[in-house]
Amino acid sequence: SIGYCTGSYGNIFKTQDGGESWNKIYQDESQRLNHTGINFIHPDTGWIFGHIWLQDYGIIFSTTNGGESFTEVYLDERISSIHMFNSQYGFASTSQSNVPGYYQTVNGGITWERVHDELVGTWEFYFLNDSIGYAVGTHFYVTLDGGNRWNFISYPLGLLYHMDLKMVDQDIGYLCGR
Repeated sequence: SIGYCTGSYGNIFKTQDGGESWNKIYQDESQRLNHTGINFIHPDTGWIFGHIWLQDYGIIFSTTNGGESFTEVYLDERISSIHMFNSQYGFASTSQSNVPGYYQTVNGGITWERVHDELVGTWEFYFLNDSIGYAVGTHFYVTLDGGNRWNFISYPLGLLYHMDLKMVDQDIGYLCGR
C-alpha cells in the first residue's frame, strides 16, 4: 500500500495507506522542477526524473530509503523515461530537441553514460522483461538482449509520433501516438 507521486513545483508525495492520505516528502524551494516520471522497483528504491523549467538539462532523484533522502544527478538533456532492471542497472531516455539520447547506469544512477546514438527519433521505452524491450518516438525499435542491440521495426499504423507503449506479452501491445 506504499505509493509515490509527483506534483506541481517539484513536490514529491508518499502514501503508506493505499492512497487514503499523502505526505509531502520533498519540496523544491526554487519551484522550477518539472518531474515527468517515476520508476520504483521496491517500496524503498526508486527514481523520479524530469527537468528544470526553461532549462535544457534533466534531473534524476534517487532514493534507497523510501524517500527519507534523495540523491540528485543532472544530465545535459531533458529526461523523458527511465527503466531500471534492478537497483543498479537501467536506462534513461532523453527528449532534447530532435536528438533524443539513451543513457545507461550500472551503479544505481550515480553516474550515467550516453549509449545507443543509433536510436534516432525515440524518447520513450518499455521493457517487457530483462531481455525484450521497445523504443518508440518517430521511430520504432526492439531489443531482444536487454538493450545491447536494437533493431528498427517499420512504422505501425503510419503514426507520426509514438508517445507511449505498453506490452502485454511479446505479441500483444498497445501503442499511443498522433
